[in-house]
Amino acid sequence: MKFAITAVCGLALAAGACGELPNPTTVQDLRVLAVKCEPAGFLVDLENPGGASQAALTAQITALVIDPLGGGQEMAVSAVGCPDYIDTITSATQQGTKLCPPASATSMIPDPIGKNLATAPAPGPPTAAPIAPYGIEYNPMVSFGLTPEQIGAFFSPTPFGVPAIDQSIAYNRDFGLPAIVNLTFDLAGEHAVAIKNVVYWPRLDAAQQPNQNPTLDAIRFFTQRDPTTGDPFNEIDPAVDPVPTVSVGAMTKLYVQPAYSDTAAEPYLLKEKNVDTGVVETRMIERELLRFQFYATAGTFDPEMQFSERNPFTDVFHTDSEYVLPKPEKIPADGIVTFWIVVHDERAGSNWASRTIRVVP
Repeated sequence: MKFAITAVCGLALAAGACGELPNPTTVQDLRVLAVKCEPAGFLVDLENPGGASQAALTAQITALVIDPLGGGQEMAVSAVGCPDYIDTITSATQQGTKLCPPASATSMIPDPIGKNLATAPAPGPPTAAPIAPYGIEYNPMVSFGLTPEQIGAFFSPTPFGVPAIDQSIAYNRDFGLPAIVNLTFDLAGEHAVAIKNVVYWPRLDAAQQPNQNPTLDAIRFFTQRDPTTGDPFNEIDPAVDPVPTVSVGAMTKLYVQPAYSDTAAEPYLLKEKNVDTGVVETRMIERELLRFQFYATAGTFDPEMQFSERNPFTDVFHTDSEYVLPKPEKIPADGIVTFWIVVHDERAGSNWASRTIRVVP
């Protein structure tokens, strides 16, 4: 059985074998490329943190899981969630953060903290079928949210009288508290684990809006790059050629670019500690940074990641990535190669878009 662990967000992949790893932009077998929550984040009323309903604290969680070798079979899905609590509390469970503790660990901690740290199921359908048209993409869904009692306890305005707990709650009230959801996927003898944050932020202003997942309007294809500016041009019109053909023998150039609106990168309020004074201050982030990751079922991308803001060390600013054609022996039998661009914002928001090409020798 092959085993992979994906931490989302930021995205990381651990392989179970030694040797040369495949290019991370090439999706060859079971991979979790992204997980998104809807809504992308919650705001907590610090005056009455436990006043929200369970429905108002629960997110619908969708994963982007790819397996070109899955053969169109159904995938088994399971998930649990828990608060990703501050280390002074989590350390008592002897568990590292990002892994939900067993009941045997949380039962050792006095209530009400112990019971509020407990792991709970994240319900959803136990299996997921691949989506059309090529049967290699899965979008399994589960739901999870911290309870009103947990939010009330971990954002409490009333001290417990235990210094370590009170300090942890003060951090939550300033900087927020994520829940973590551990998702597992099993398909055709392969096993993958993904970890997703569901984040509860303090409401810092009455007009503050919760985080929204960034959106991708489209994936754009270009065949040339300006030799002076480096800007891609000569776009392939998707209405005229929805599945364009590229040739390995002709060394066709293809530049792949995410299309997104200005509203995809939101402004937001943030609390941070002033390193000079030690005082926690609130400031406005005018525009969050978006991170784009590129994936393909054959071939690779260079670079594998782009950003929505200019690199301060260079005058060049591009969001596109060049598609590097596969070797002829790596071309799929039907020639179909699917691309995904995954976008992440700075506050655990995620989304994705896909598009397909045909590769010929």
